[in-house]
This record gives sequence, C-alpha cells and structure tokens, in this order.
Amino acid sequence: MGYEFLSENDTARGQWDRALVYAARNRDEGGKAGSLTRVAWSGFPTAQSLHGLGKLTSARKAAEESLELSERIGEERLATWLGPMAAIIAADMGDDDAARAHADRAWGRAQTLSQLVLTAWTQNALGVVALRRGDLDASLRWYEQYIPLVRDTENRVCRHFVVASAAEAFLRAGRFDEASSLSAQAIELGELAKAPHFRAMGRRVEAEVLGARGEYDAALGAFDEAIATFAAHGSGLELARARFRRAEMLHARGHAGDLPEVKAEIALASGAFTEMGARHDRALVERFTTNGHPAPEAG
Repeated sequence: MGYEFLSENDTARGQWDRALVYAARNRDEGGKAGSLTRVAWSGFPTAQSLHGLGKLTSARKAAEESLELSERIGEERLATWLGPMAAIIAADMGDDDAARAHADRAWGRAQTLSQLVLTAWTQNALGVVALRRGDLDASLRWYEQYIPLVRDTENRVCRHFVVASAAEAFLRAGRFDEASSLSAQAIELGELAKAPHFRAMGRRVEAEVLGARGEYDAALGAFDEAIATFAAHGSGLELARARFRRAEMLHARGHAGDLPEVKAEIALASGAFTEMGARHDRALVERFTTNGHPAPEAG
C-alpha cells in the first residue's frame, strides 16, 4: 500500500521515473502476496507515467492490461481511473474509435459510482478525446459541464489533473479570457502541489494566449520556461507540443530572423511526434508545413 501511494503521488507531481519505480515495487509485492488488487492498481501510475514520458505504445499496453484485470476482479473504481487514461492515450495515438469507446464506458461507470473526482476525470477524457479528433464543440460541452462541477469543491485533485486541458480547449475555441483564467489555476495548483510538469502545462497555454494577444516577449518567456521544465522531467509529448506551438507563434510574429528557429523547432517536434506515434499531433505539424509555412529541415 505504501508503494502504491508513493507511485500515485509521484505521478501526480510529474515525477515519472520515480513513480514507475514505486509502481513496479507495488506490482512485485502484490504478486508475491497473491493480491491481484495490488497488481491491478499498480497499472494506473504506470500507464500515466509512461504517457507523461511520451512512451505511448507502452502506456497503452499498461493501461489496457490493467483495465482488463480490474474489470475481471470487479475493481470498478480503478476501472474508472484506467478507462479515461486508456482513452487519452488512444486519442493521442490517433485511434479515435478506441478512444471514444474507452471514454464512453468510463462515463457510464462514473455515473454509477457518482464520485466527484471520477466524474471530473472522465469528463476530461471525453473532452480530450473530442479535442484530439477535431470536434471542438463536443470538447467544450464537456468542459463547460466540468467547470461548474468543480468550482466550489475543496478537492484539488479533480482540478489539478484536468484544468490545463480545459484551458487548452477554450484556447482552441478562441475564448482567451477563459483560457487565461484556467491556465492561471493550473499554474497555481502546480505550484501548490510542487508539480512542475503540471505547472508547465498551464504555462504553455498561458504562452499561447499571450502570443495570440501579440504579447510576444512575455509569451516567449512562458514558452521557454515550459519547454525547460518538460525537458528536465522527460515529458516527451508535452515538450514536443510546446516546441510546435512556440514555432507557430514565432511564425505568426513574422520576423524574418525567426525563420531558422521556426524550422529547428518544427523539425524537433515533428521527429518526436513521429517517434512517439502521436498521430494527431503529427498531422498538425503536416498541416502547418503544407499550408505555405516553413517546412522542417530534412532529417
């Protein structure tokens, strides 16, 4: 049990490598004790940490194997944690049908269990899945339900894991005031939890809002901080996303001197998305480079 909580706490702080060590210990001790429950619960921080590292194939395998085990032994609460995680990973890999199926099943479980944090976590998965497949209206509908649900709660977990993703949905819709408010909450919660990865997620959205408003110097500072944090913690997927969005902003600024940096950032992001199998993110890069924007350097 101690290893379980250590792994979950480190996952919630974005300490991916340490979380994986504790999760493996939990799984091993569970196996020695013959406890399928302990083995199953080790799967959630394992999947979430592998996803945080950008190891999407391994993350999906861990999530789906633990989800199958939790369903087999009747661990409905665990299944309601794992289902949304499996949905988000599948969405990032471009498997939209599997993502929707996982998210919909999790939503049904969350309705039965009626626990605030599980409802919020499942709404987040539904919002992310819709956003990845390009259905912005559906994504916003889920986050517009989520925000009043958690507004007055003292449960910070249901905001810590979700609010940066909600901020991004409003950002993509051009609703900058709401995106700015939500990103500020993500930054504050990340500081409170001593969770630099999650703080950086908020900073990246904040950077994009600042860039959209033409505040380029402040935006570059926020982007640079987020990129340095993601790099320091091995957060591969979010690092590539921050690099790509920074390149977009530099291009929008229109300074001729930015072109080499734009090409370099695009090349790094493109290569990372391809290696990770992040198909929707890779498609964003391809649209950027085929619509009259700078193409990355070969190789």
